[in-house]
Amino acid sequence: MFCQPALATKRDYSQSPYGGYENSDQVFFPVSASDERFQKKEWVLGIKSGDTYKAYPFSELMKIPSPIKDEISGYTIEIIFDKENKSARAHDEQGKEIHTVMAYWFAWYTFHLHTKVFRVPDFDGLPVTVRGA
Repeated sequence: MFCQPALATKRDYSQSPYGGYENSDQVFFPVSASDERFQKKEWVLGIKSGDTYKAYPFSELMKIPSPIKDEISGYTIEIIFDKENKSARAHDEQGKEIHTVMAYWFAWYTFHLHTKVFRVPDFDGLPVTVRGA
């Protein structure tokens, strides 16, 4: 089936249909759980390893140089954070990219109530390697 021009919606695809949604603290729908550790629309990189879920808030990743070594479920991973493009990805010890999800904090937390959260430890210029935060 093809969309007929007469049936197609007239929408300007050069603009976001959500008009400032990302800058507002409001969400468009109710959520079953919330957590105030971060702003609702804080971007996080979410990772699942075994039965463990872990969120990497962008506000934490911005505090230290990339790449960042961390541990989840006994596995060492590396988080590559691109400050300029506000994006992140993760690799395993062999350098293979692992499956991740970028989501707003409220959405990640709603589905992963027992999530662990990456936090930058206080350090004095020492290399950062975080273990099992």
